[in-house]
Amino acid sequence: MVMASLLEIDIFASFLVGHECDTINSLARGPFRDLAPDPEEGCFGVKGQLGPGCALLLANSVLCMLVGHFIQYASTAMIEEEGT
Repeated sequence: MVMASLLEIDIFASFLVGHECDTINSLARGPFRDLAPDPEEGCFGVKGQLGPGCALLLANSVLCMLVGHFIQYASTAMIEEEGT
């Protein structure tokens, strides 16, 4: 979820801002084009990127799921063994 939300944050932020930046964007693409750092981006933008920590997060998530499944399997086997 963290990685997906990081990649989609720009779309969500643009949705929240809506058409509030239309006037500024038209000025940035027109007479003030030389002053704007990136006129095509507009007045508001969020750039999310996946860093090297995402691989660590993914590996830890898989490890956490595997350990959880092992503990559940082991405890179920132990309960069934005690019941017989």
